[in-house]
Amino acid sequence: MSESMEPEVWALKPTPSLLSLLNKVRAALDDPSDERGSPSLVILDDIASLEWIGVPLLELLRFTRALCALCRKANAALILRHHVVTPGEPDDLLRHLLQLCTYHMDVLPLSSGKSGAVSGQVALHAGPGTADPPFQTIARSGAVHYRLTDTGSIFFDRGTGGGVL
Repeated sequence: MSESMEPEVWALKPTPSLLSLLNKVRAALDDPSDERGSPSLVILDDIASLEWIGVPLLELLRFTRALCALCRKANAALILRHHVVTPGEPDDLLRHLLQLCTYHMDVLPLSSGKSGAVSGQVALHAGPGTADPPFQTIARSGAVHYRLTDTGSIFFDRGTGGGVL
């Protein structure tokens, strides 16, 4: 990380090289000048956009496997965000990500349609490699509702309206 302790941001060039991106992440995680001792967090926001701009699926699958292995080796938390644009059956990339994940969070619109008081619902599932999660997961049938505000989010159980009903 830089001296100002601000996260570094790497942009992909027009012809993306995921290997060079992986090497930059590796260098940041292995940085000997980072003596804070604080845990590291790697966030890849919207991996689906890489597929949409033409990165071959096989290259994305290899990249995500390598990135997961790198973060596990460095004891860094990894968040991969994947946008599903067509509801229904998961695409090949999402199926692969579901096999790699420790936990997976569904952020969905309300099944009953739009509401002014509720922005959507959230469910949390354990991944296939998680035998005994240290906290309670939330099934889709018991998803927690949320409302977005100007200053953040408010989470509440279904049917309670979060103080707005």
